[in-house]
Amino acid sequence: MKMIKVDVTIMGKSLGSVPCQEGEEAIRMREAVAYLDSKMRALRAAGKMDNYKIAIEASLAMAVELFSVKAPKGAFAGLTLPDIQQKMTSLHEVVDKALTPQEDLF
Repeated sequence: MKMIKVDVTIMGKSLGSVPCQEGEEAIRMREAVAYLDSKMRALRAAGKMDNYKIAIEASLAMAVELFSVKAPKGAFAGLTLPDIQQKMTSLHEVVDKALTPQEDLF
């Protein structure tokens, strides 16, 4: 797939461009830029705050949203990202315990 550059403009300021693959990845990048821009504009409109604090608050709000999203279906249905990480850690520990006695064979 062809690499393209997606322009990034946040709160009316051009921040350059980000390389990504043409198609779905470029679409997601544009959506992410628009989403971040809308979050930061809403924070700016809500009160007097410098751009650095606006960026930090918008980033934190988006991180909270990411961590609260639940998987829609499949083996992880209904689980949040931290839940999935915990399950993966537990699974990793089980596999390590099971393989430890095998190390003596090699």
